[in-house]
Amino acid sequence: MTLKRHGLGPCLSNNDNRSFTPPNLVSGGANENYRLAFSHFASCLPLKSDKQIIVDGEAMLEFEPEIFQISGGIRSRAEMQNEVLADIAAKHATIRETLPQLAGLTELKIDAADVQIKPVFNAVCLETSRYGQDMACPVEGYLGVIDLSISGSPAALSGNTISLLSELGAESVELTAYLLADPKKAQAVALDAAVRDAAAKAKEIAVAANASLGGAMRIQYGEGFGSSSLYDQNAFYSPEYSEQIVVSATRKLGPAIGMDLDPQPIMIPAKVVASFAIE
Repeated sequence: MTLKRHGLGPCLSNNDNRSFTPPNLVSGGANENYRLAFSHFASCLPLKSDKQIIVDGEAMLEFEPEIFQISGGIRSRAEMQNEVLADIAAKHATIRETLPQLAGLTELKIDAADVQIKPVFNAVCLETSRYGQDMACPVEGYLGVIDLSISGSPAALSGNTISLLSELGAESVELTAYLLADPKKAQAVALDAAVRDAAAKAKEIAVAANASLGGAMRIQYGEGFGSSSLYDQNAFYSPEYSEQIVVSATRKLGPAIGMDLDPQPIMIPAKVVASFAIE
């Protein structure tokens, strides 16, 4: 049997293509010769010298919300279009003027970009008309709608904002979200905690293995050395609105019916996978 050596160290050079025939040193036939030959061949392969510990690091931190987000709408119905426009414009102006005066507000943003004026057709005609012929029904009036999206701070004033907004004529008012003013900063804090968690786990494993822990060789954001899409740093964001209302310094207005809500903490996760050298 003839093998080519491609080893390092005590073996021949990688550029040496000379062959060798394993000696028949041990009795036991050809099988024993093959075992010795392959054992010697394997010893000539390069060894992987870097020893490492691979661990996951996780963190789930709570942050107090700073911003509330509310949706609602202004609606009006009248016989003439100009009457509808005048009514929703007046309600919108009242909200813009009065809502910023709510006591305790430090910031308020209002988006009222979407306005619709729709005809209201005779209901009986709509029920009896054929599909696609509803436009032939008599118009009995018009409906005007302005969709509102409002954000403000502090988050604890979400309840009073909802109450006052309803008093000012808004309909279908709903709290949609609590947000952080700087979500990227919160993510950085959570990521730091995840890295520290990974380092602590690596240290525990090294101690248990009676090894010395070296520095980090690789750290990746996410789960496993691969895609980190599950923990995308753009997953948490604070929306920007088209119009910011200046909040005056003399705020004393409050809703007729106060509503105190308790904003729940916002959970920010972070996960890393890290490898550390050991000796």
